[in-house]
This record gives sequence, structure tokens and C-alpha cells, in this order.
Amino acid sequence: MRIAVYFVAGAIILITGSILLVRKLLKDAMEDVSDRYPEYTRILSSPMANLFGIKSGGMKQVRGNGVLLLTFHEIFFRMLLPKKELPDSSSRCNS
Repeated sequence: MRIAVYFVAGAIILITGSILLVRKLLKDAMEDVSDRYPEYTRILSSPMANLFGIKSGGMKQVRGNGVLLLTFHEIFFRMLLPKKELPDSSSRCNS
């Protein structure tokens, strides 16, 4: 009986910790997006979008949740974990 109580308590602690971690990551991502893209430049945004991958990523790409943003000039996605951005700012072409 004690093992079951420890197991349930551990599961509750793990789930609570995961929820708090995701909330913090989402808050940080939203603050980063708000700093970089003022409200007037945004057309649409989704704070919990899913990335299913990009064609050029191949088998090594990571899928996950993040913040999706549409502006007049670009579509921006910032993953929560790992902290990654699409399009990658290092590969942008300024024309």
C-alpha cells in the first residue's frame, strides 16, 4: 500500500513540475516574441502551435510546441524545447 501512495505522490509531483516548466517556457517565449515583434506588426499569433517538421530538415529534425507568429514580412516560429527559431536568423537573406 505504501508503494502505491509513493507512486501516486511521485506522479503528481512530476506532472505538477512539468506543467510549471511548460508555463515558464511559454511565458519566456511570449516575452521574447513581444520584445522582437511589437503588437502593431503582428497579424496573427498562436501561443501553443505544433511544429511537425520542415521538408529540408530530414530525419534529424525535432518536432514540438512553440509560439507561431505571422507578420507582414514573415512567418516566425519559436520552439519551447529546444530553444530554436524558424526561420533561423542566421540563414535569413536580406534583399
